Amino acid sequence: MGAPSLDTINVFLYDWAADEDSKPKRIYKANRAFKVLSAELTSSAAVAAADTNFNTFTLQKATTAIATLANGPVSNGVAIGASTGAGGAMTLSTTAANILIADGDYLTLKSVKSGTGQAVADMSINIEIQYTD
Repeated sequence: MGAPSLDTINVFLYDWAADEDSKPKRIYKANRAFKVLSAELTSSAAVAAADTNFNTFTLQKATTAIATLANGPVSNGVAIGASTGAGGAMTLSTTAANILIADGDYLTLKSVKSGTGQAVADMSINIEIQYTD
């Protein structure tokens, strides 16, 4: 058997307004089964972690969390970097079934704001995957 087939899903999300709270956005439909290995958010300008106004982003399949990133509070929040590898790494679910995506599943991205949240310009999500079929 050959090496596992790896790929990257890159989705440009445009601007994410500070008030886009709890509105999951459908970002991708799987055309074959895969496992999520990592996910990272980037933007055209870095967004520092904040104590009062920040967002918690969740990559989901249906209502199941695959990965999350909290942009605050500063003590443990993650900055969203301006390029791949420059920050914005999402924390994957530790439940194995949550990171397995079936053919036909939809992935969504949802934000829940604290305070007034933060706007993110030209946001993208990069998802590293391994095909399982």
